[in-house]
Amino acid sequence: MRGATIGPGGKAYAGMLLFRIGAPTEAVEKVTVGLQGGVFDADADSGPIEAPLPGDAPFLNIDDNPLVSYWNVSRDKAEEYMFEAAGGN
Repeated sequence: MRGATIGPGGKAYAGMLLFRIGAPTEAVEKVTVGLQGGVFDADADSGPIEAPLPGDAPFLNIDDNPLVSYWNVSRDKAEEYMFEAAGGN
């Protein structure tokens, strides 16, 4: 099973691949994400949250098939996974 187990106060990282080079995109002014555990929809209290856009970005470009990675306790590993998913070498 992929994923991360962390204790109280620990950190975990996941990546979001919002678009692929050459794919048609749509500019969005907000991003809403849902956090869930290993069983889909098992926690009724974990509804969607609005994620802030990075820095001073007024919008993000997103294609019609965004990808979210598994949780990882290493930020470097999470970034490496997303780079590979985007077609990096």
